Amino acid sequence: PKKPNSALRKVAKVKLTNNYSVICYIPGIGHNLQEHSIVLIRGGRVQDLPGVKYHITRGKYDLLGISSRKNSRSKYGNKKTPNLVENGDGCIGCCCGTRRGGKEVLASGSVFG
Repeated sequence: PKKPNSALRKVAKVKLTNNYSVICYIPGIGHNLQEHSIVLIRGGRVQDLPGVKYHITRGKYDLLGISSRKNSRSKYGNKKTPNLVENGDGCIGCCCGTRRGGKEVLASGSVFG
């Protein structure tokens, strides 16, 4: 890292499909990358690290997202977890908008309820 900062920044050397080799930054805390992992990269430099001009996208291909993130989830590949609430009749339903008007729609197009 450039002065005056100091930290162990996580980077990976990635070989692209056009045979270029670039150094990419791995955002977030911890990662599961190994030597022959397939990743998706995007542009965007890291101010502390000279020569690092790319970021690796979390939650795509072999790099897992961070499941414990509650804020800034889209930057770290984490889907929204549904909030389960108990209705007055003792039924537990999802309050994030999947049940509208007492009808559930399946992916096949059938309507129940």
